[in-house]
Amino acid sequence: MLHFAAHALDRVRERGISQSDVEFAWAHPASATVSGRRPDTRKFVGRTATGTDLIVVVAKDDRRRIITVWVK
Repeated sequence: MLHFAAHALDRVRERGISQSDVEFAWAHPASATVSGRRPDTRKFVGRTATGTDLIVVVAKDDRRRIITVWVK
């Protein structure tokens, strides 16, 4: 189970991304995980079931904690 930070929940609602899209993209990475802008985060591109690429930023110490998401 993924855990969404409040910021992530706000961003998915604002950007019209469903939590199930994020969960699918999280499970289907399309790139290697790299360092995020902040030292405590990592980011990767994940692909949704419909083929949309999402940038997913996760906590460095807990990859299941979603920090933010946006469409690539």
